[in-house]
Amino acid sequence: MTRLHTKLQALGFTPDFHPGLFFLRCRHPIRQLLSLMLAVLSVPLYFSCTTSGSTTAAMQLASVPDTVKWQQVRPGIFRFDYTSKEIPLRLHAVKIDLSSPGITLCSCPDGDLQGKGYRPAEFYKTSGADVIINTLPFQNSSNYPKKIPLGMYTAAGRTYSKPHPLFCALCFSQAPDGTWRASIQKDQRTATGDYVFGGYYIILNKGIVQPFKANRAARTAAGTADGGRTLLILTAEARPARTSRGLTNMECAQILHNLGAEKAMQFDGGRSAALYIGGKNILAAAPRSTPVLMGIRSTAAPAQSADKSAENIDE
Repeated sequence: MTRLHTKLQALGFTPDFHPGLFFLRCRHPIRQLLSLMLAVLSVPLYFSCTTSGSTTAAMQLASVPDTVKWQQVRPGIFRFDYTSKEIPLRLHAVKIDLSSPGITLCSCPDGDLQGKGYRPAEFYKTSGADVIINTLPFQNSSNYPKKIPLGMYTAAGRTYSKPHPLFCALCFSQAPDGTWRASIQKDQRTATGDYVFGGYYIILNKGIVQPFKANRAARTAAGTADGGRTLLILTAEARPARTSRGLTNMECAQILHNLGAEKAMQFDGGRSAALYIGGKNILAAAPRSTPVLMGIRSTAAPAQSADKSAENIDE
């Protein structure tokens, strides 16, 4: 049963359980025969139902968002929010022009990792960061509530957490003129940068969506565009389930690609997903504490003209 399930899912089907497959569990010969006949007769109808639903959902998500209206948060920082009651889905995107004057990076903690968890509200009070997201995955230690980061963390050129051999990282390097460039590096063991935030896996590479299991959850993802001069952040909510069902890794990759990303990766999602903009929690669920947070701040003066407060882009 498990092998059949796996093969069907690999082909794009989603049969949680089909009554005609009861013969695989029956031991009585007559019941086996009757169940096998039922399976043969009902498989075409069953597949037509399951595949049509999943295909429709995939087509809906592939077209999200069709038109993007970026709203300026601060000079060089823009946001976009999308809600669909039909899917249902709530997602939030942030675009940061790293070449914009006044863009700076910050992180929490700014020193040795103590195994403590930090909340975005606490970080905002000390940093004033315009955008805050969670980054590294972690494991709870036996000495609860300590949280041990899984992966590399570098802040202001100093590394505080060792690389994970299987995971990638988002890296930032500052140019002599003070501007920043972002890159997603596959192997944390060779990752370099003034700031390095470990994550999970690369989901978009050279504009190509990478294959993953179709598991939907709350997500925190990051993408790079324009040769690393633009950083894109995507968060998807999954609580409460009636208002948003989350995204798969591949759906995240497709949406980031629609927003202009050339390469993208996943950070820790699920209950750890967090997005603060302007000191406010953007997600419906309250964020839990995580060991490493990333912040982006703009110190440039806002433009005087109201015409420059928004940017319309058709993807």
